[in-house]
Amino acid sequence: MKKETYSRFRKCVVLALCGCCHGMLCSRKENQGTSASIRKSYRQLAVAYMILAFLIGGQLLLAAGSSENKPSASSAMKAYNLAFFIAHEQQPFMVNLAEAIQKAGKAQGATVKVYVADNDPAKQASQIESAISQKADGIMLDACSFEGLGPAVQEVVNAKIPIITVHESVVNQNLLPSFVSPNLKLGGYLEMEQAVKDLGGKGDIAFMYGAMGHPAQIAITEGGKEVLAKHPDIHVVLEGSGKWVAPEALSLAEDWLSSGKHFDAIVCNNDGMAMGVLQALRSANKVGKIKLYGLDAPPDAMKAIKAGEESASIYNDPVTEAQKAVETMLAVVQGKPVEKVVTITPVLVTKDNVDKYLQ
Repeated sequence: MKKETYSRFRKCVVLALCGCCHGMLCSRKENQGTSASIRKSYRQLAVAYMILAFLIGGQLLLAAGSSENKPSASSAMKAYNLAFFIAHEQQPFMVNLAEAIQKAGKAQGATVKVYVADNDPAKQASQIESAISQKADGIMLDACSFEGLGPAVQEVVNAKIPIITVHESVVNQNLLPSFVSPNLKLGGYLEMEQAVKDLGGKGDIAFMYGAMGHPAQIAITEGGKEVLAKHPDIHVVLEGSGKWVAPEALSLAEDWLSSGKHFDAIVCNNDGMAMGVLQALRSANKVGKIKLYGLDAPPDAMKAIKAGEESASIYNDPVTEAQKAVETMLAVVQGKPVEKVVTITPVLVTKDNVDKYLQ
């Protein structure tokens, strides 16, 4: 019991005793001519004093116990240690996503440690094992391999550590409570749809993929191929992987440009590769003659769109994705219900609306 509460209770007891004594003394005045009815009133007053004082004291005791057992707001909020496993940081979007997740965690009172896998499934699996041994409170996984990270995910589940996927899913996604990501398939669909529109429904294209088998590569490519299935007069004459990064894309685009094959557009799974392709187009004096499309819309891509060097991109907001990821992760850690899939809607960016997103 708190000292202050005990003091108040003691005063109530004293008050009760004083009231009782006062009533009893008054009741003994019968030899001094006090009537029986008045003496009775004094006795009733004494009893009333006692009841009132003990009721107040009891309430003080109950209040003290309640306040002592109830945790304060500061003690109820735990500073969670979260881990974010990102496939790579080889393009601006992924760098921005990692930074945004750390900021979102800090805003929620959590610490987020970032692990970068460099697109190596074995390395990412080893990093996850490390987080398990360190007893992370929660794991957010951007898997660099759809199937390759399945066993590592199972280990996390077996260790009873809360885990969600972010940006990329895994083969055993059904074991996890939530997946937070831009709608990458829709992004791939919108990108290819714009390319077909710009070509008037006829033409030849080169299709550049990210790292083959990577979940994002699969989703974006599937979206694009859904559009192509509706337009038989659009032909994919060249295809290959630029592995998400500008140097690989530059080399592949140079090979395509020197192959002698005709194509009207190059559609890339992301803007990291599109920027590499743009270098090749500049060197070959093909900017504007061969249309270029990307996805993620980082600042350099949006500047290229504004300058007329890139035809369109798809804007995915890393800040919103990060906030949703951290909110969902903390909800899972705290045992709260979450949506099985949390999606961020992509937006088509062309020269008509690029200024809205270019900051």
